[in-house]
Amino acid sequence: MDDIQVSKKESGGKKDGSGPKPLFILVVVIVIAVAAWFIGKNYSDNNSGAATVVLSADAAALINGEKITRDTLDRKVEQEKVNYEAQGVDFSSDPTLIDTLRKQIIQSMVNQKLVLQDADRRNISVSESEINEQSNVIKGRFETEEAFKEELERAKMTEEEFKNNTRDSLVLEKYVAEVTEGKPVSASEEEIEALYEQMKQSQGEEVPSFEEARTTLENQIRNQKINQEIQVVIIDLRAEGVVKIADDLK
Repeated sequence: MDDIQVSKKESGGKKDGSGPKPLFILVVVIVIAVAAWFIGKNYSDNNSGAATVVLSADAAALINGEKITRDTLDRKVEQEKVNYEAQGVDFSSDPTLIDTLRKQIIQSMVNQKLVLQDADRRNISVSESEINEQSNVIKGRFETEEAFKEELERAKMTEEEFKNNTRDSLVLEKYVAEVTEGKPVSASEEEIEALYEQMKQSQGEEVPSFEEARTTLENQIRNQKINQEIQVVIIDLRAEGVVKIADDLK
């Protein structure tokens, strides 16, 4: 399954004057790469026990006995559709894009559910104070409380969903830190310089200086390495668990 391609464009105005990102991005701003880690591949559900699982009519997927309903999936699709449209995707130009998006999202939701289940087994949790602190960071990017609520409405997200997404993002951040501890995920000087050379070749005269680009390049390399580690974890969780996805979403 091909990923949906986006071309970013300018939008709105936020506190620093550069325009607010869609709320979905703001909610996971502390772990922006995490969402990508869970999308990664179009996994199958040919794990042990999946063949005997029968999904109810309202189920999009079943993960170790936990159901993702079609209503929940539809709501997530609508929320992410808003996010993609804000980045320049025109869903009206290709009727297959929504179907592609639905299939990407159910894979992401299944992977995230597996990881959250594993995080629970590892006793990884976050406190209300941590959730409130991160929520305030996100809200602080808006001029007023009213502006934040307007963005919630535009993103088709309730305050409860916003809080739950923030909680999950913080748990996922801790989970990723734990499972990659001691792994070779740092970026070497040689790797950073090599990636900068690639940037210069692709961007030409518009390329920033090495020092200006260094942090971004270092994070990019680190995230790529973390992605590889997380994909291995997800493959193992899929193999060890019982995952069933509705046929029309594969």
